[in-house]
Amino acid sequence: MGEKVLEIKNLSFSYGDKFAAEDVSIDVEKGEFVGLIGPNGSGKSTVLKNVYRALRPDSGEILLKGTDLLSMPFKESALQMAVVGQENDVPFNFKVEEIVAMGRTPHKKMFEIDTKEDKAIVRHALEHLGMEDMAKRNYLNLSGGEKQRVIIARAVAQESDFLVLDEPTNHLDISYQLQIFDFVSRLGVTVLAARGADGRIDPGDLQHRLHRRKTPRHRQDIHHLYSGKREARNDRPCESAMISIQFNNGGITR
Repeated sequence: MGEKVLEIKNLSFSYGDKFAAEDVSIDVEKGEFVGLIGPNGSGKSTVLKNVYRALRPDSGEILLKGTDLLSMPFKESALQMAVVGQENDVPFNFKVEEIVAMGRTPHKKMFEIDTKEDKAIVRHALEHLGMEDMAKRNYLNLSGGEKQRVIIARAVAQESDFLVLDEPTNHLDISYQLQIFDFVSRLGVTVLAARGADGRIDPGDLQHRLHRRKTPRHRQDIHHLYSGKREARNDRPCESAMISIQFNNGGITR
């Protein structure tokens, strides 16, 4: 068993009297790409929002590298976990390099200006995403796919080794969706991602694209949960660094 980056234990969350996620448990080990796949309304994004604390669970526990995430200072968690969300609207027309530089915020004190090191990190992040030539362009003038690459570059500049992707490609064309996952696959970090199962991308193709690192054999846990009740479990080794968790309305199949 590898080092656990994230442990979600018996997490439940409800909107009013309706459960959006019920008794969900997921482990993410170092170096893995864990995908949550399911249709709209199945709860996968709700789980991630609880992880990056846009929502707070009704019950359950979330551990980030063994520490209770829910009681961790936001700045501390930002040093360990970067997030790319569904929507990344920016109210002002910042330059691309300025958006990416915002990823350095957790490393800085209030009103501290960017250092030479910060600027070098921003430059490296843009180069990694193939966007160094766009550094001076206005963010609002970019295409949807380009904007998402900028937001991922911002996450790279944050220099955490765990990345949460909350359906970052759901509004993009298929070619851009696959391109974004290709970029993410080259980061060499641990990833927890939600992806809508709308049939436009074959999960097998997605898994093939994400199977890129020669890592030790990972354990793949197969869980069948309906209304929060586990029916069966089967553990087997898996060559791929991706674990696919299928979310269905009323439960999940992992």
